[in-house]
Amino acid sequence: MFEKLLDQLPAVYQDVKTNTISTISKEGSPELTEKQMCGIALAAAYATSNKKLFTACEAEFKNILSMEEIKAAKIAATMMAMNNVYYRFVELAHDTELNDMLVGLCVSFMNNPGIARLDFGLYSLGVSAINGCGHCIKAHMTQVIQSGLSKHGAQSAVKIAATINSLAQALKIEEATTIK
Repeated sequence: MFEKLLDQLPAVYQDVKTNTISTISKEGSPELTEKQMCGIALAAAYATSNKKLFTACEAEFKNILSMEEIKAAKIAATMMAMNNVYYRFVELAHDTELNDMLVGLCVSFMNNPGIARLDFGLYSLGVSAINGCGHCIKAHMTQVIQSGLSKHGAQSAVKIAATINSLAQALKIEEATTIK
């Protein structure tokens, strides 16, 4: 279903198709497992809020990802939607007092995501890159590196998220445009 979605895009989006397929592959992301690549892609698809895209990803990855990994992808997208806004605010406000204030937002699932912490960190890194939160990107980069992944592996996670985000944009343009 995912590849069918890619095949439906006009030729002008060939780079989007090529990059999406290559990043979610062992050749494009050699340090990541198939489950990690698919989980990152699914979390990124959820983060784009593009129903057509995340439905296609769910169908494509349902035989690869466990229910816990699918749930974690959903939670990464929703928790980062909250955290990325809050921590981007703290970062952009340039007010050191904000760093010392009690945040008071519930993040219990992040402490016990039900999947490997490295995998959840990769999902969160990809979503944080889409949402543009430097604070969260830095925190999740540190987490995945401390878990034993190289910087190239972390870069692969962000490239997957970037290509999924690009695909969501192409789908949105094609749905909305009147000039074909």
